[in-house]
Amino acid sequence: MAGGGGVMFTAPQPLDHDGWVQAARRAAASVPAHAVSEAFLVSLACRRMDLRSALASYAVARLLPEHREAVRRGLGCAVCGIRVHRDADGGS
Repeated sequence: MAGGGGVMFTAPQPLDHDGWVQAARRAAASVPAHAVSEAFLVSLACRRMDLRSALASYAVARLLPEHREAVRRGLGCAVCGIRVHRDADGGS
């Protein structure tokens, strides 16, 4: 494939916690709710399990509050659960 891009996914994005929160909120805001609900209804009619997870992902992203990382003793962010892996030098 020319350009090295994937079929379904773009190249990995090295984002920190705040970047992932912003990306999730932006992605959910760009999708109309009726499109997600229609995909879910189609999944029930044609047994397309791959379409069902969109509803839960959409709901979580739409309700995800804008926040800074609040770490709970290595368990990830207390608000969203994202685990940020730090390098030995303390960076992400």
